[in-house]
Amino acid sequence: MAKNPEGITSEQWAHLIERVRHIEPRYSLAEAEAFLNQFNYANATKVSDYQSMLEGIEETQVELALVDPGPLNHDYHSPLGWTMIEKSTAEQEVPPPKKVKMTVAGSSQPLPPPIFLRSTLHQF
Repeated sequence: MAKNPEGITSEQWAHLIERVRHIEPRYSLAEAEAFLNQFNYANATKVSDYQSMLEGIEETQVELALVDPGPLNHDYHSPLGWTMIEKSTAEQEVPPPKKVKMTVAGSSQPLPPPIFLRSTLHQF
C-alpha cells in the first residue's frame, strides 16, 4: 500500500481502502487506492469528506468505474459533488467493422451479396 495522503492517518487510509473494496470487491488494493486518489479534499475535513462521498456512492449503488470526482472548488472537490459518467463514454468504443468491397478477378463489378438458401430436406 502506498503512503497515506496528508491529513489522514495510515489506519484511516487503510479503512477507506477496505470500504472501497467492500463496495467493489473486484478492486485490488491498488485500484481502490487509485479510486480514492482521484478526489482532492481539504486536510481539515478529509476523512469525513471521503466517508460522505463513499456513503453517497453506496446509497445510489453507482459502479465505481462510473464515478467522476466532479469540479474543483478552490482546489478541492466537494464530497457530494461527484457525478456519474455515462456508461457509453466510460467504455472504450469499439469501431464498427469495416465494409469490404469484393470484386471478381478481372472484373470491375462487385460481387452480389451472399444468398442463403433454406434447406428443402425434411426429416421424417
